[in-house]
Parts: sequence; C-alpha cells; structure tokens
Amino acid sequence: MNNYRRRIMLVDFESVGADPETCDPVQLSALVVDPYKLEIIDGSEFDIKIRPDTIDKDDYLELNMDSINWHAKLRNKSQQEVVEEWKKGIDTKTAIKSFVSYVEKWNPKKNSFYTATNFAGANPQFDLTILKRYCKEYGINSKNLFYWRDTIDVIFLAWMWLQWQNNPPTDYKMDTLRKYFGLSLDNAHDALQDVRDEAKILIRFLNFHKRISEKTIFADCFKN
Repeated sequence: MNNYRRRIMLVDFESVGADPETCDPVQLSALVVDPYKLEIIDGSEFDIKIRPDTIDKDDYLELNMDSINWHAKLRNKSQQEVVEEWKKGIDTKTAIKSFVSYVEKWNPKKNSFYTATNFAGANPQFDLTILKRYCKEYGINSKNLFYWRDTIDVIFLAWMWLQWQNNPPTDYKMDTLRKYFGLSLDNAHDALQDVRDEAKILIRFLNFHKRISEKTIFADCFKN
C-alpha cells in the first residue's frame, strides 16, 4: 500500500455566464475527502459568496440577462432579488485569496507540489480555468496549489462505469446524475451542495474501486 495518499479537494464555482475565460464567479465552495477513510473530512467545508466586479455598471443586467434569468428561475426569485443577493458577496480578489489560503492549509508542505491536494469536481476544467485565470490576474503563484497531474473528474468516472449499463443516464450532467443515483435535486447549483453531492458520488466509486482492486491481481498482467 502507498505510504502517502493525497487528500482530494472537491471544488465548484457558480458563475454568471458559461464561458470560464470571461464569466464572473458568484460563489466558490470546496471540501476535502480523506483518501484512507474515503469520507468527507469534518470541518473541511469552504464556502464564500462573491460579488461580480462589474455588477454596478448600468448595462450589467442587460449584458447578463440570460444567466440572471437562469439563476432566478432556479432559485424561484426575481431578477432583482438575484442581483441584490450577488451584491452582498465579497469582492473577487479577496475571495480568491481566501480560497488560496484555505487550499494551502491542506498541504503539509506548503511549497511542495508533491504533497498538495488533488483537485476534483464535476467538469473540473471549467473551475480550473476560472481559478487559474484569477490567480494570474492577481499575481498568485498557483504552481504548488494542487497536484495538478492527477485532477479527478467525477463526471468522467460516472461515464466510464455507467456507459456499460443496460440503463445508462441520458447524459452526464450533474442534475441527470443526481436523478440517476437517487440524490435530491434540492438546492442543486448551490456550489456547496454541488461539492457535497460530487463527493458522495466520488466516494461511492472509490469504495467500489477499492473492493475490486483488493480481489484483482494487476502485477505482471501483460507478462504472458
């Protein structure tokens, strides 16, 4: 058995807009999974509401109408209620720096890439693009922030196993997977709820992998 297993950090941004290169984040959440016990570590949750940088501009509502309407329908709120809720968030720079400090606390050797947590999520490249974009903008060195090589995609894990089922999901969006696995849709697309649900799916798959691995011999499997 390996002497060291990196902790796994589930990360999720909620945003205004669907392009990670340009969208404004409005919420950032994370939690950490213990790689030995395969459970969420108590007290590991991070959650912060973010105020979009351009929200006070006169044309903000017009330019972001589609995304605002989507959030309003999802939350059963008016457009104005959604915008006013976003205005109560913390500024983006402070939020990102707060998150970076949180991430660093989970690395036993702060300046070591090799002991950093694994980044994980549903479609993690979306969230990684946003994070790296802001780290670059604010001059934050993200080299050792995560163990970037082994980023874990919960949706890919689901696809890898479920595509062979007789009744696979119709698609691999998180809401579809929630229904498929029997998870509640209550509060879906709240970033904190999303990482909680993603962690449940990930842990279930890892436990399944563990049981199979314990009964399977991989060493020298290509030898003959």
